[in-house]
Amino acid sequence: MHDQMRRATMLFITGIACVWLPIQTQAKEVVTFEFGDGKINAEWNGSGPVTVEKRADGILLTTGDGTGMLLTESQLAFLPDTAEIEAETPVPSSMKFIWSYLSDPEELTAYIEVGLHTNGEHNPVLLSRSPDWKSGEKEMGLLIYPRSSILIKKIHFTQWNTFEKVTSFFRSWTQFDRMRPYTINFVWGPQIGWNPLEVQMMFKSVPPIATSVVWLLSIGLTVFFIVLLMSRVFGLSTLRRLLNTRILFVAIGCSWLLLDLYMGAQYLSWVRTDYRTYISQSPEDRTFRDRDNFYDFATKAAELVRDRETYIFMSEVPWPFLGNMRYITYPSIPAFRVGFDDTWVIFDRSEMDVGAADELTFNGEAVTYPGTVLFRPSTHTMVFRGAPLPLQSAQ
Repeated sequence: MHDQMRRATMLFITGIACVWLPIQTQAKEVVTFEFGDGKINAEWNGSGPVTVEKRADGILLTTGDGTGMLLTESQLAFLPDTAEIEAETPVPSSMKFIWSYLSDPEELTAYIEVGLHTNGEHNPVLLSRSPDWKSGEKEMGLLIYPRSSILIKKIHFTQWNTFEKVTSFFRSWTQFDRMRPYTINFVWGPQIGWNPLEVQMMFKSVPPIATSVVWLLSIGLTVFFIVLLMSRVFGLSTLRRLLNTRILFVAIGCSWLLLDLYMGAQYLSWVRTDYRTYISQSPEDRTFRDRDNFYDFATKAAELVRDRETYIFMSEVPWPFLGNMRYITYPSIPAFRVGFDDTWVIFDRSEMDVGAADELTFNGEAVTYPGTVLFRPSTHTMVFRGAPLPLQSAQ
């Protein structure tokens, strides 16, 4: 009996290995288009009012009042799941990855919006998430919005192998949304990403770019209920023996338990994140959820504006920072009186900087006379004091 069990176990392991090893060793496919001077490996053409300037590390695309495009008819030997665009831009912005099928007589163009960062990060494009992305010869490229300046370095196209896709399915269960303002009302259930880049980008947008497990369970339970009901209405004895109400309730109970465990793990992940990024860190290094280091900055700024009745406050978005500043710095209050107030409290505004003559600048143009930086924890976060230039404004 012991030998039979051992042989059965070995046979099972061998079978799993025979199926799994070929999947694991299957190589993923990657094609990279390079744009550095002397490295371009495909034909790309500018279209519309766009200026194309070759540089050592890429091509600089500049548009005026119109929309420009950079296009190629170079074909890929496979259908990629994702693309990653290496690009730099002076300020955070966006563009579109576009494509059309050469066989389409209507020449309809599909697109995916691509967010761009200033620091040259890989900007992901989840191609397989678009229902319009399919096999066929294409013209594809980039659409650049008016008044943009973007340095394109490389575009990587990837088709992930089966092993990476299966691994991504399981890794998805360990990914949790961060705590956001809407968390007080609801949390996203578990989501499934079907390749490593989807898992990485899963909770970077609202709603998540993934397949909802709640949606899949709802469909499965609905189909089960319909089949169970039909077996009873039409007297299908075989189905009635295989399916019964007890199995349905067990399936509902297991689904509820699965979702409850995930939600509990999500709350614990928030506790762990708060401890790692805020509780255990020094005041200089700690960050708080989606507010970054705002509260420590605002506390310091309150000391520096105490001798002013009003001051100018600027942040990337008004909510919730403007309202919080009113409470933290009271009785000094933020009042956007450009040309009158001499103290600027700036939190994470990439277009605000200090010029060579110690003047505060907005998109490179001076908005104050030379002044003094009272506090500056990072490049675009500061408290600045300087006499305002007349008839100047910053939005």
